Amino acid sequence: MPDSTASGLTRLTLIPWQGGKPLTWDVTVVSTLADSYLHSTSHSASSAAETASNRKEIKYSSLPPDFIFQPVAIETLGLLSAFALNFLSEVGRRLTSLSRDSRETSFLFQRPLNAHTALQLCSDYGLFLLL
Repeated sequence: MPDSTASGLTRLTLIPWQGGKPLTWDVTVVSTLADSYLHSTSHSASSAAETASNRKEIKYSSLPPDFIFQPVAIETLGLLSAFALNFLSEVGRRLTSLSRDSRETSFLFQRPLNAHTALQLCSDYGLFLLL
């Protein structure tokens, strides 16, 4: 991957995620109560996370099609973007298939801000397997 497209990315799986393509993701934690988000978050749950997720999609839209990009946006009060919710559910499913512990997904959602650490550990130890 060229340096210009790799700058700022949080992680890249070495094992293909889907369709033979590696997964790359960027985790963003946004403040639910920040002045810049307060108007939208007071009207719609997870709107700050959705906005951050959309910004990441735009930022990394120039990634080569050889990669799958996944934005993971989490609000400080624990709300997740729809992309993050689906992604963490899939990560939990894959972890469950490896560990045989049906609680893996619930562990990721008990403290969403800890999901960032879980994703980092999965990447570091090569736990993202093509299943």
